Amino acid sequence: MAADDRPTIAHLLRRTGFGPTPAEVDAFVADDAPAAFARVADRLLASPRFGERLAMDWLDAALSNRPGVQPMLLNQARCREELGDLTGALVGYAAAFQAFRDQPSAITYLNFVLRHGGPDVCLEATETVLPVVGDEYRSAFLTSAAAVMLRAGRTGEAAGLVARALAVGDSDVARATVTAMAEHFGEPGLLLLPEHSATLGAAR
Repeated sequence: MAADDRPTIAHLLRRTGFGPTPAEVDAFVADDAPAAFARVADRLLASPRFGERLAMDWLDAALSNRPGVQPMLLNQARCREELGDLTGALVGYAAAFQAFRDQPSAITYLNFVLRHGGPDVCLEATETVLPVVGDEYRSAFLTSAAAVMLRAGRTGEAAGLVARALAVGDSDVARATVTAMAEHFGEPGLLLLPEHSATLGAAR
């Protein structure tokens, strides 16, 4: 394949949402087979990335006409996350939450932040969504934030969050939720944090 074909393959590869790597371009240019372009085209058309990139175009077009449609906003943010655009995804999830301030948008927004955000961002987002979610989610999200704090070495804040999680609604339900979340995060010590903190306080 001639070097003049480099722009062609670059354009084709960008349809997945990512520019081609130098190795991909070189491999294509070095392939002299008549079917070289067709092979690359078939591979890219079969790639999930191609569908994700097209979905972004469709969602952008749809939202330009109907900006207040919640499923579209959330799906647009999910597509950006899948494509690796975490900044754009955060903007999208936050916009959906601010626009609707309901439990579904709160859950998707905070779950994204817990997956990708640092301790301070997670803590701020948790406090922001707590007023619009039910008791079970409050316990779960407080425990999730506690796990983030614990992994960051911020044990005191983690203990306070777990204590708050255990105090939400029915105590048995709250403890079951905290226990399940502690297992999910692989942090069984989370349940012991409030008692440990109280023991230290009494000793002082």
